[in-house]
Amino acid sequence: MVLGILRRNFEDVSSECFLNLYKTMVKPLLEYANTIWSLRRVCDLTKIEKVQMKATKYMCRIKDLSYEDRLRRLKLPTLQKNSG
Repeated sequence: MVLGILRRNFEDVSSECFLNLYKTMVKPLLEYANTIWSLRRVCDLTKIEKVQMKATKYMCRIKDLSYEDRLRRLKLPTLQKNSG
């Protein structure tokens, strides 16, 4: 929901600005869910990871890269690494 609000209201900002918005507004919520809910099932981890996957696709210059390449370019870890 927060990701959709950011995309709708900040669609004309640069990728760097959108990344900062993501790191400030969305990623902490995902990390909180990952830690507090103690997600152990792969299907639950995948659902949370899909939010980050979608957010990285919103960044224009790198949307055609693979998810792993987008994470590498943005210097973001996968959320699954934070879960264990």
